[in-house]
Amino acid sequence: MDDPGYRSDPAVPRLFTVDEARALLPVLRPILIGLRDDKRQSTELRERLGALSVKRQQNGSAAEAEEVERRIALQYQKIARQLEELTALGVFVKDIDHGLVDFPSLRDGRPVLLCWHLSEPDVAYWHPLDEGFRGRQPL
Repeated sequence: MDDPGYRSDPAVPRLFTVDEARALLPVLRPILIGLRDDKRQSTELRERLGALSVKRQQNGSAAEAEEVERRIALQYQKIARQLEELTALGVFVKDIDHGLVDFPSLRDGRPVLLCWHLSEPDVAYWHPLDEGFRGRQPL
């Protein structure tokens, strides 16, 4: 892709500066919101399918169950595409429900992860590679 936010070689991890991570937020926000909403919809569809499974045995609602199964498959395909898009940007999706992502970076010459989630207005935290959200420290 021509967009500088995309990596040309996915085998080579992209390293972000804080400014580069911050500049990517307007691109990430709508993707993460869509991903979160699609995951919620797929969860609701799976619950509906579970309820239909019981009904299917009792009154033969197989056609409705098949339609829900089709919609679930479409939701999964959409989620997979969104995750691929985020991966192509070079970020790591850590939690879909919270819109939590990490940006590979360097801090004082060592690899770290810049950390951000949808409820935050800006990239303002980082953590070592071997620590997660609980290890976050302010920039």
